This record gives sequence, C-alpha cells and structure tokens, in this order.
Amino acid sequence: MKIPKSIWILLALVVILVGARLLLLNYITRHVNNALAGVQGYTCKVDDIDLYLYRGAFQLQDVYIYKTEAQEGDIPLLYAPAIDLSIDWNALLDEAIVSKITFERARLNFIEGAKSDQYGTGVDWAAVLKELSPLKINQVDIVDGKFTYYDLNIKSRNAFTLYNWNGIIENLCHIADSTSAMPSTAHFTAASSDKGTLDVKLKFNASKAVPDLDIDLKFADMDMKMLNGFFNTYAERNIEEGELDLYTNLALLDNKVDGYIKYEATRLQVISFTDGKAASSEAWRSIGVFLAANQDKEQLAARIPLAGTIHEVQPATWSAVWQFYSKAFLKGFERKREGTIKLKTVSNEDTALTRKMEKQLKKEQRKERRRKKREARRKENDS
Repeated sequence: MKIPKSIWILLALVVILVGARLLLLNYITRHVNNALAGVQGYTCKVDDIDLYLYRGAFQLQDVYIYKTEAQEGDIPLLYAPAIDLSIDWNALLDEAIVSKITFERARLNFIEGAKSDQYGTGVDWAAVLKELSPLKINQVDIVDGKFTYYDLNIKSRNAFTLYNWNGIIENLCHIADSTSAMPSTAHFTAASSDKGTLDVKLKFNASKAVPDLDIDLKFADMDMKMLNGFFNTYAERNIEEGELDLYTNLALLDNKVDGYIKYEATRLQVISFTDGKAASSEAWRSIGVFLAANQDKEQLAARIPLAGTIHEVQPATWSAVWQFYSKAFLKGFERKREGTIKLKTVSNEDTALTRKMEKQLKKEQRKERRRKKREARRKENDS
C-alpha cells in the first residue's frame, strides 16, 4: 500500500516540530542553568523545565534557592513549585513583545539568629530575573504565596507568617502611561494567621539607579498576641490582649525620603515578667518598656515621621529603604515611652514629597496635552 504524499509531509512536519522543541528546550535549560549558577552566595536548583510552544512560555518546576553554606534540612530562602515565564500577550496590543513572570505558590523565608542571617540581601534579584527571561520583563505576578520570618532565638522559631500572598507588578517596561513620573505600579495583599490583612500599593520608576517610589501600606486588625515570641524573648513582656493597625506612606524622590508611620493599638493588655533569660535586643526592649509603661491605657497611638536620604544604589536600594523604615519605626517607640499621641485620621494624608510628585505628574500631563494639540493643529494646517 502506497502512503499518500500528504501523510509523508505531515510526518515530516511532526518530526521537525519535535526536533525543534527538543533543541529549544535544551537551549533554555542551558540558559537557565548558566543564569542561576552566577548568583553569588546562593545555590539555585531547578528540578525540571517544561516548554509550552502554544502560548510562548517555559516553566521552571520545583525551584529552590539556598544559601551556599546551607546544610541538608535547612530552610531555603525561596521554594516555588512553579515559576512561569511567558509572552505578555496583553502588551502585544501595544505592539510590544515583552514577557511576564508568574510565581505560583512561592514560599519566601527570612531567618534571624542563624550563623549567617538569611534575608536575600547582597544579590540583585531583579537582574537574575532579567537574565532568566529572553525578553524584557513587563509584568510579575505572585499567586497564593507565603512569607515566613523565622527567629532562631525564640522558642517558637516561626515568629511571623503571611498567607495568601497575591500581587501584581505592571508596566515595568513603561509601555503604558510612559509620560508619568512613576509609570510602574504594584499591588500586594496578604493575611496573617488571625484576621489581620495587609494591603500594599506602590508607584515607582525603576529606570533610575535609585528608583523614585511612593508606598502606601496598611496592615489592619493584627492580633498582637502573634508577636509574643518576640516580646517574651527580647522584652520580657507578654501581650494578653490587643489589636494593631499600622499605616505607612513613604515617598522616595531623587534619593530623598519623606513620609510617616502610624500605628494604633486597641484593647491592649500587657503583663511583664523577669526570668533572667531574655536575650539582648535594645529595639525590642524599648518596645516592651513602652508597652509596660502604658499598659493602663486601652488605646495607644503614635505618628512617626520619616525623613532622610538614601545614598545606596542597586542592588542595595530596597534593603536600604527597609533598614531606614525599620529603624525609624523602632526609634519611634523609644520616643513615645513617656506617653501617647492621639491618632488622627490616616486616610488621604499625603507627604510633601508625594504632593510634589503629583504636581510634577500634572505638569507633565499638561505638557503632553499641549504637545498633542500642537500636533493636531499642524495636521489641520497641512491638510
């Protein structure tokens, strides 16, 4: 029986496609391994890589990132069952060929108190992601993530956990709204093990060495008993009852930081004890003393101003912002030991830098409108 020519052509196409897929998968595997091998101070492992030609994507499966000196059984900095790198099909509508990265059920773990603390600092992780993707990255999605902070000095070790971490970072390539002073946006939500909820919104310009950014953060209804591991170990205090609301607005423009932190603790009940075993931590002790000094009050509130300058450039920028933020927060408790400040409304309160950014943005928008009008008039005159 003679096989029709069309069948031979179909078989040839199948062989070509299968061969092309294998070659492409081998290339991607080498590319990924080379990119991850260059991460200083960390060992990155990928169990498998899958290729999905029909949607222009490849997926890293069971990704582990450990510190180089980690031993068997140690907690990884990151574990992700799947990291998906694909073409950003929405950006194609704007005639841009860029990529999107999705972290599915990723587990991020910070550790304090080990021989070498684990915070992921010292590595430009954004550059690592850029190295992994063959296209410029325009969007990053986080789906059902989990963040855990471990402190090996306290009995529970697992000091703090955020669940249901979801987020999206958009317009990293400035495809849309490219005239804005801060064209990129991000929005993250998460929940603590009780009823506490975290909501973070950012606007930023990542094209600068030290990015301009505006952060609006709200952590509402957190049960303060969740922090008893810290208070018991470092401050010799125990929270019997209390809920915490935390608000932050922080702006970074041309290396200058301006903003505030506001917190409100309600239904607060604190007891103190001394067993001589508490570890030394002046920051947590200052918080403990502050709480103990004001434990007769059911409601504590304060506003801590943030102001200063950040000189570090990438990759240290984000860690520098965090260090600036955390130190200001802890120092705020020291300043408020003698009493409390009535918490004013926090909604719609902007910093001076934020207002300056908005004015700059409006000015740019007016310029863009005038430019478009001039172009329209020129076209009318030409016609």
